[in-house]
Amino acid sequence: ALWLAFFNQACCSTSIINFAPKILERSGVDDRDDAVLFASAISVTKAAGVTLSMFLVDRAGRRFLLISGSYAAAAAMSCLAVAYALNHAFFALLFMCAFMLAFSASWAGVFWVLMSELFSMRVKSAAISACTALLFLTGALTDFVFLSAARAMGGWAFAVVASICLAA
Repeated sequence: ALWLAFFNQACCSTSIINFAPKILERSGVDDRDDAVLFASAISVTKAAGVTLSMFLVDRAGRRFLLISGSYAAAAAMSCLAVAYALNHAFFALLFMCAFMLAFSASWAGVFWVLMSELFSMRVKSAAISACTALLFLTGALTDFVFLSAARAMGGWAFAVVASICLAA
């Protein structure tokens, strides 16, 4: 469960949402207001993915969603790495939305379903508290290094995230 919490945030879904306007600016969007407007598409995509997850979690299964979501998120991040390196804003936005759809339809919802199912009532509150604490710690650390890594590594930073998605 702790590994699930770690990978849930190490895949940088929160960072993509938090820093989408900055990523789009660095990918070629000239106007900050346009970057913020375009970034709202990622939030809409997240809502669509979570809604999709609600319908798929019992039909497709938790394991299938986590594995297929990881592969799809890795593929989208790999494409984002190329779009970012080439300063292609349209494709950067497209692949951020593809990543968010893949992640939200799988990891975003399935993680919380699994947390409620994995533990007996005797240990549930302590176990879920520990997992939630690690989830937020990993998310904070990821957000802390995300922009610096993208600045220093360029598109390779997204390739690293793709490898984390594969490891998940």
